[in-house]
Amino acid sequence: MRIDQAADAERAFELLMGSDVAPRKDFIVAGAAMLDRDRIDA
Repeated sequence: MRIDQAADAERAFELLMGSDVAPRKDFIVAGAAMLDRDRIDA
């Protein structure tokens, strides 16, 4: 990944997830809780 791509990715992530950390963390934690652990390569 190039630096300019990282900046674009950060802007897209902020657009989709917002810039407030608490709701972002809640979304990630809730999504992780729904994962089927048997389907994850460890």
